[in-house]
Amino acid sequence: MHTTFDQAEGTTGKDRRRSERYNLDCKVQWKPKDVAGTQWRDESLLDISVSGAAFTCAEEIATGTRITLKITPPEVMPDAIMAQPVLIHCVLRNQLPLENGKFRSGVEFDRVYFLFAEWIRLLQAKSN
Repeated sequence: MHTTFDQAEGTTGKDRRRSERYNLDCKVQWKPKDVAGTQWRDESLLDISVSGAAFTCAEEIATGTRITLKITPPEVMPDAIMAQPVLIHCVLRNQLPLENGKFRSGVEFDRVYFLFAEWIRLLQAKSN
């Protein structure tokens, strides 16, 4: 469930996220923050930490753009409270083009979300 990201993030060739990253099979949606009338866009979560995430994105977004993510936890969550979608305000920090025409989009959350570490702990406990 834990992943290490060794590829270049942005153009520096360095992994900029300091927190441990996890692969989670979660539904993720995004939309620009504070833009009235915009629809949620469905994408795929690539990895997540307590301070940021990476997801695929069908459109190019300017670095520094404020967006809102809606992350729905894995369906196997053992607790109904932990199974609720989480809305997160964040800033797009980088995008890398992918071979499929989409972009790998890296965001920094507006605050630390220890909830995601708890999701991992619960899922690991359930699988043991």
